[in-house]
Amino acid sequence: MPTTPFGKMSIEPIFGIDTIKGIGARSSIWQILEAFVTQTEGLASRVSFGPTGAIILTTIPGDPNSGAFYLYDGNTSTFFSLTFDNQESFNASWFDLVVCAYDLHMFVDIPVAVDEKPLLPHNRRRHHRGQHANNRPNEIHVQRTLAA
Repeated sequence: MPTTPFGKMSIEPIFGIDTIKGIGARSSIWQILEAFVTQTEGLASRVSFGPTGAIILTTIPGDPNSGAFYLYDGNTSTFFSLTFDNQESFNASWFDLVVCAYDLHMFVDIPVAVDEKPLLPHNRRRHHRGQHANNRPNEIHVQRTLAA
């Protein structure tokens, strides 16, 4: 059995996009991720897309070593939390190591049934200057205004 650097990984569903205000079946992957980051009050420090979802590392603003891993499954429109037995938090420099060591892309590379319409980054319209919508940086910053 191969050893993994951060111990056993557990995956737990946390919520579906139907619980996020303003998000629906026609929302783009970017709208969904922005809403997720807003709801979790964090920053998406790293994001990796697959044909059927995304792997997300969020951190608390101002604390780059507070990262937590999440998966978004576009087939079920559900977010999942990933936890590791030997590590509670991560920083962005560990993203690639965790993704490779735990083969996280297998969760976002699942084939889509023919009758489903997945929320894929490459299915969105092109921007007016010909830039493809998934040519955005890997970090999503969400500004929140707090009422006084």
